[in-house]
Amino acid sequence: MEEKKINKITEGVIWKALIMFFLPIFLQSVFQQVFGIVDAVIVGQGVGKHALGAINSTSNLTKLFLNLFLGFCSGAAIIVGQGWGAKDKVKIEKAVHTGTAFSLLGGVVTAIICVPLSPIFMNIMRIPSDMMEYSLIYTQIIFISFIGMFIYDMAAAILRAIGDSKRPFYYLIVAMVLNLLLDMLFVLVFKWGVAGAAVATAIAQMVAAALGIIRLCRLRSDARVFIHKIRFHKDVLVEMIKLGVPMGISGILYSISNIAIQSSINSLGTDVITGWSVHVKVSSVIWSIFDAFAISASTFVAQNFGAGRPDRVHGSIRSTLGVGAIVTLSVSVILYVFIQPLSYIFISDSVVIDYAIYIERTMAPFYIFYLFGEVFGSSIRGTGETFKPMLITLIGTCGFRIAWVAAGNIFGLLNVTFMAVGYPVSWAFNSALMAILFFFGGWRKKIRVKE
Repeated sequence: MEEKKINKITEGVIWKALIMFFLPIFLQSVFQQVFGIVDAVIVGQGVGKHALGAINSTSNLTKLFLNLFLGFCSGAAIIVGQGWGAKDKVKIEKAVHTGTAFSLLGGVVTAIICVPLSPIFMNIMRIPSDMMEYSLIYTQIIFISFIGMFIYDMAAAILRAIGDSKRPFYYLIVAMVLNLLLDMLFVLVFKWGVAGAAVATAIAQMVAAALGIIRLCRLRSDARVFIHKIRFHKDVLVEMIKLGVPMGISGILYSISNIAIQSSINSLGTDVITGWSVHVKVSSVIWSIFDAFAISASTFVAQNFGAGRPDRVHGSIRSTLGVGAIVTLSVSVILYVFIQPLSYIFISDSVVIDYAIYIERTMAPFYIFYLFGEVFGSSIRGTGETFKPMLITLIGTCGFRIAWVAAGNIFGLLNVTFMAVGYPVSWAFNSALMAILFFFGGWRKKIRVKE
């Protein structure tokens, strides 16, 4: 029986368990990025740079809503993880059914609200007129695909919270292969342009969602989902919202700050927009790494916190930082050295590629700064303290970046260099604030009380 298996997160060698847990999540995140990369390659080579720039110019808009929902997924995962570590059957059962109900309702409501508001969003983001049609069509279809995205993300969060990071990865591989085949069919054969790329992504996400739900319904453990039991449990819903809202707001703050920067980038011309798009696609692997380490830290801390093991809580954090630093520095070097050939995968325009190279080499040496803030914050959230990390994100990321863009406008500094440098500076500032909370915050008292 699955529930009787040895829990390697709360027992055994931490760093070995961490690597085995991290790898599927990292690969899963990579394949999620591949969804966007496949779209970009096919659209960039098959439709042109205006279409390619259009896809990325609105990505931070869709991420804003997705990040809000992911906060609730993280809240549900913390509840399930702590319940799993404490072997609290009732808490686990309520959490998985409430989380599933929330994902179903959330996807439908978000699509209904955002699709008709898309033209307003395009104007707010100052999308260039030569990209407007592409951006609008792509964004509206992606909003509809949120129904599948939300269901899959919640299912994946629940599975990871109980220590299963492999199956969400397998399901995403299936969806990625389907996405690739449909991309080629819709864009290259049917000539549907960016609409074809968006429809392919939407169908693939629905397939991933179906696989995730089927797996939850077939579990032989306390985390099993029964269709007839999918509903909201008030006590768990309140706790999930309490945990999820600050994390969702943190995600929104990242998106808002990125939208502020992207809006300024959109005023610099098509070549700069597309060059920035290429940089985003190439560097997506580093964000996959950070996402995976954040989920790993939160899961390991949540389960060991629930089990009353403060020694393993601190050991999990140290292991995540150590392994994370090695991986981050290695990938940073690869991106710095190979940015030029990697850029040619997406587009052959030499001016666009020069911008992509310059932007990537400005940022790559400083990715390590981001790791520390991400691990510190995720570890604190794993204990159930989500509000204070949200405040730090508000100040250290959103506030700082908006102030940075405002300063650029006031003093006439808006150019590629100024916008690219803003990211590493904000990473360092945010990580410094998060480190202060990590070493001196009251969250440590919760561990001693739990023990």
